[in-house]
Amino acid sequence: MIHATDANSTFYKLNKKKGIPIIFIHGVGLDSSIWESQIDAFENTVLVYDILGHGKTPLNKDNVSFDDFSDQLLNLINELKIEKIHLVGFSIGSLIARNFATRFNERLQSLTLLCSIFNRSNEQKKIVNDRFEQTKKENTLPKNVLKKMVHQ
Repeated sequence: MIHATDANSTFYKLNKKKGIPIIFIHGVGLDSSIWESQIDAFENTVLVYDILGHGKTPLNKDNVSFDDFSDQLLNLINELKIEKIHLVGFSIGSLIARNFATRFNERLQSLTLLCSIFNRSNEQKKIVNDRFEQTKKENTLPKNVLKKMVHQ
């Protein structure tokens, strides 16, 4: 298992095996460790990474867009010389995966979206934005935010 950081400071874990790699994208306020059980569960190569501003990956700008997150993934797979991927996204990771699929569809073998977001109310959007801002400030997930996530 490789634990490393790419040229753009993206922290990742790579379990190099065979076949088209499966890449997992975590949700807001989390990090790549949520995928620990999946890393060894497949015969394929598995890649997990910390999205911008999460875990061991810094956020070096004030305003970030889904294009920034997609570019982060594209830069990572390009550096690792990975051509095609199976992409799995959870929560905000599913939004990143959808953006990536729209922009770089030729790089996908498959796309799986878990707990994807659709048609959220303004209040629901505010909760997620607040959680993201809290994570950026503290680089941890406070108990009160975790409580909100669990009871949503």
